[in-house]
Amino acid sequence: LPAVRLREGVLSKLASSGRALLASTLLLLIAAGGVVPVRAQMAPRGEPALGTMLDGTALHRWTIRDGLPTNSLTGVAYDAEGYLWVATNDGLVRYDGARMVIHTRATHPALPANRFAGIVTAPDGALWFHSDGRYFVRYADGAFTVLPPTLGVDRESSLRRTPDALWIVGGDALRLIHGADVLRVPATSLPHATFDVVRDLDRRLWVATRDGGIYVFPPDAYTSADGSTPSMDVAPERILGVDDGLPSLDVRELAVGPGGTVWAATAAGLVALSPT
Repeated sequence: LPAVRLREGVLSKLASSGRALLASTLLLLIAAGGVVPVRAQMAPRGEPALGTMLDGTALHRWTIRDGLPTNSLTGVAYDAEGYLWVATNDGLVRYDGARMVIHTRATHPALPANRFAGIVTAPDGALWFHSDGRYFVRYADGAFTVLPPTLGVDRESSLRRTPDALWIVGGDALRLIHGADVLRVPATSLPHATFDVVRDLDRRLWVATRDGGIYVFPPDAYTSADGSTPSMDVAPERILGVDDGLPSLDVRELAVGPGGTVWAATAAGLVALSPT
């Protein structure tokens, strides 16, 4: 495994990760002006272009006047059919470039609430939403499925995506989303609450924990070549702690650089774990 190298400074959060940058940019476009139409490929129906962000890229605006249920937006993602979905504090919106369709408890009573904290597209094309702090909702084949609140998630739980899978971090355990099933990583493999999960360039799985440092699992852990349910009984390859150079066992977020370096934002500083 790579050696641990420390960097000066303390992070309050890792705002430069690719995931955070992409989400922030898309939300800015929606909240401040909208996006280029997605499926219909027709002239946008929002306000006229306000200016340019990049050469040849026009900025448009969509608000409640154009069909949004609220201007307070929390997430944006594409589904497998090319529709744009927007999570808001007052329902979900599907946009085809011409028309916004709003989904709330009034139109879909199975939904647990109208407040949604974000959207992630799973590798199988399904959309997953975090709702009302305790619920996760799956949308596939035109139907919503709500996971029971007894799953063990809480308001600190959130969705993370690696190239091959979708995960639920937080709560009382790390959970793998496999199709419509949610599989728990047993405490014998990972006895700590988690904040983040990534795969490095060698396909090892790195897990940031609340008070246990970083758990590193072997390449292709929690995957199966034929798509069948993967084994969840996987021992970590290594556990990185303060003896390995981490300034804190409280690791908040991870990011993998293009050269293979794994960056870790901890409660007491920034760490780079670089291939040697």
